[in-house]
Amino acid sequence: MVDLRPAADRRLLLTYCTNAHPGTDLRALLASLTRHTLPLKERLFADRPMGVGVWWPASVARALAAGGVEAEEYRAFFARHNLFHFTVNAFPFGDFHAASVKERVFLPDWTDPARAAYTRAVAEALAGLLPEGVDGSISTLFGGFRHTTLGDGPRRAMRGNLLEAAGFLASLRRRTGRTVRLALEPEPFTTVETTPEAIEFFNALPAETREWLGICFDVCHQAVAFEEPPAALESLRAAGVPVYKMQLSCAPRAAGVTAGDPRLSALFALDEPRYLHQTFVRDEAGRIQRFLDLPAALAALRRGGAGGPVEVRTHFHVPIDRPDFGALSTTRDALAAALAWVVKSDPPPHLEIETYTWPLIAPSGPEGSLADGLAREFQWAMAAIA
Repeated sequence: MVDLRPAADRRLLLTYCTNAHPGTDLRALLASLTRHTLPLKERLFADRPMGVGVWWPASVARALAAGGVEAEEYRAFFARHNLFHFTVNAFPFGDFHAASVKERVFLPDWTDPARAAYTRAVAEALAGLLPEGVDGSISTLFGGFRHTTLGDGPRRAMRGNLLEAAGFLASLRRRTGRTVRLALEPEPFTTVETTPEAIEFFNALPAETREWLGICFDVCHQAVAFEEPPAALESLRAAGVPVYKMQLSCAPRAAGVTAGDPRLSALFALDEPRYLHQTFVRDEAGRIQRFLDLPAALAALRRGGAGGPVEVRTHFHVPIDRPDFGALSTTRDALAAALAWVVKSDPPPHLEIETYTWPLIAPSGPEGSLADGLAREFQWAMAAIA
């Protein structure tokens, strides 16, 4: 079998997620892969295959699952350029690069049969594209928007759809011989936010579902919530909850902030209309205030509502190679600690760099600017793993 792993660690599969660039149909996706992914491969993986962490919106997943001319063109593109599949981001259902996504990114949630149907299409397509001997993973939201999915009714519907998804994945392996697993991603202000909540959720499921359902551990999400990634990951391992995928991501942070701190302006500059930027503020006593989006947090900070120095972390994926982001620092140390845990795990999770904010960070620039940024992220991750 051809060695598909990065040279830094032969056991690991490392990629980046193509939600960093738009593509809501197959032709647009191929165009973005040509523009951004191929230059990256030439730079980092010229002499061996490169795994790609694709994001497939629902229309693309359905087209690939159905087959046809466009699907064959897509498959031929990957073969021609020595690219391969092993993981899909199936969290955003529609246009992830619309002018305003915000809470709509959680729709349809796991109470809706449309979410289950989309996930089945992704699994069907991925099973047909996996290289021999490589298992696949699909990352997805953990339920839905917290305010609308915490009642008994939504919980029952969500559980039923997830159990149905697990059954479908089991039947898919019997039918195709390929293993595809679903990785549920905790996130602030979703149904399951924290590692303890994830363990509680899995403890209520039949044990056999853990072969098919596990965790996608997004390091930015858990760092924003002030979790310590190694401790969180170890608690999942101890509870027998599999981590099938890890998204390598960093959040901006500012410690020792008081009202009038100039770093508040740097935080305010991150406020933009497209994505939701859940923000957590921790005071010196360890108390945490939670804000659904950045403007509410900034308003409270400017009023001096925290009453003293605080640390602010916000959900805005910043490049993982940077210890600082302008006037702000980042949670890169948390990511380095998470990777130290990964290299000791057996089997390790799939690793996916997920800086989807590149169009916001560098909306203009030379043609290769995104490839340059992604290359720096890959190089940092490979060095951290090594």
